[in-house]
Amino acid sequence: MLLFNLNLLLVKNHLFKEIKSKIKKWNKEEFGNIQQEQGKLQVIMKRIQQQIILEGRSQALAEEEGRVITQLEERRKQEELLWKQKSRI
Repeated sequence: MLLFNLNLLLVKNHLFKEIKSKIKKWNKEEFGNIQQEQGKLQVIMKRIQQQIILEGRSQALAEEEGRVITQLEERRKQEELLWKQKSRI
């Protein structure tokens, strides 16, 4: 009986490690590195805003600025979802 319980614990431990590995992989695929992406987008936004200051607001710059704002908002929502999920663990 003791040997059976020990084997059962070893199997459960192995399964938990496997699940943990799959969750980490899914997390990277689904969310990537959110902070890194946000940082890149903020650099792009700063460049766009500097161009607007130097050259004046154009339709192309306004559209590009809008796209980056949308992407930043999406990353913010992803980060919020990620933290909600992490808080449940």
